[in-house]
Amino acid sequence: MIKLTPIKLQLFFSLFCLPCFEGSADIDPNNWIEWYKVEAQLPYSSSLTLYPPVHLYVDGDTVKGTLASPYSFDSADNNPANKFLVAVTDTKGTTHFLIPKMTSVGFENETGISIANLYSENFENGQVIVQLYRVNSIENRTNLQQLHNNNEERNKGITTALAKMHLDAPITGEIWSFSATTSNDKTLNDVIETSTTTIVQLYSPFCGFCKQSIPLVNRLNNDKGIKVVGLSGTDNIAEFQQHLITNEVEYPFIIFEGEYSESALLRATGQNGFPTYIVLNGKKQVQTILVGSPALKEWLSTHR
Repeated sequence: MIKLTPIKLQLFFSLFCLPCFEGSADIDPNNWIEWYKVEAQLPYSSSLTLYPPVHLYVDGDTVKGTLASPYSFDSADNNPANKFLVAVTDTKGTTHFLIPKMTSVGFENETGISIANLYSENFENGQVIVQLYRVNSIENRTNLQQLHNNNEERNKGITTALAKMHLDAPITGEIWSFSATTSNDKTLNDVIETSTTTIVQLYSPFCGFCKQSIPLVNRLNNDKGIKVVGLSGTDNIAEFQQHLITNEVEYPFIIFEGEYSESALLRATGQNGFPTYIVLNGKKQVQTILVGSPALKEWLSTHR
């Protein structure tokens, strides 16, 4: 269980009571626990365990956004959005509390999603600090402690996996030093030497967009002057190889095995998700890094 020590409570209370805060008059710091805090630039979208999706953007001098939270007929609380609080500190140091205001609810059977609007004026955009809060309850404190414990274990696992990969992040305009053996017993260097352009695809079998892109990437790999190499992490190589066969993947893969290898792969390459495409020229120089299949299609429209 997480408890606020007197020092933490004093800092927490001070955080909420500075006179530059927008719309903070009705906020009692004892009612909230900080769930997540990050430096970011807007637009910002969260992807967190045990916290509903938050999307934030700027319109003129106003910060706006939405929060989507679960809704159920079985709940006695008909406004689930009031269990969450979003704060954004702008570049002037002013913290804007974007208290969710539920606007709509969509149902399927007995459950649904409520959509709440987030809003605050006089916002100075730039590098900002986003803080996400949940109601201070025994359940939430227990969940947060478990989340911290899981993250600590996961970070240790990722660190161990990183040490085995020997993989540097690709940097646009620079030579990528990474090389490894593919599933057809060739090195990445071998592939690059036989093509004008080599595209390394960061791939996950759990990514629907990756699977949707397979026909396109298969065709691309058969184009004259272009080769594709998949790059993935898995905790079971046999299952991953069967996945490639089942989904009729025709290009070779470099595969790292280990429980945290997929997360370590993203961290090592400095990327945030799948699929990501790293485009290399014949000298192994990074030409561009494309996030998502639409970005790949747009690049192909001007480079083929």
